Amino acid sequence: MSIMDKAAELGRMLGKSDEYRDMKEAEALLKQDQEAETLIQQFSMLQQSYERMHMMGHEITPQHIDKLKEAEQNMMTNKNVKIYYKSKTRFNNLFNKVNEKIRVSMEEVNQS
Repeated sequence: MSIMDKAAELGRMLGKSDEYRDMKEAEALLKQDQEAETLIQQFSMLQQSYERMHMMGHEITPQHIDKLKEAEQNMMTNKNVKIYYKSKTRFNNLFNKVNEKIRVSMEEVNQS
């Protein structure tokens, strides 16, 4: 079996995981919740604006940080946003563990 075949198999297994299923279900709920979509969009636009400012050499002030934190707190008051971010974090943790296992296994081969 080739590396790409194994990668496809791993992808299918990840796609069948509870973590992935929960994340996709939460994502579907988000898409049905206009308030959640608006809150996420507002937060993302503000975050991107500050990233552009930083890249252009402008100072990000404590007031900017406070405004971003406030937007994040507002976003997280929405039940569906909170559920989505928790499920996304769970899936990302699984994905990171898989990547770490692959990295460690590769190093073991090179140490033999």
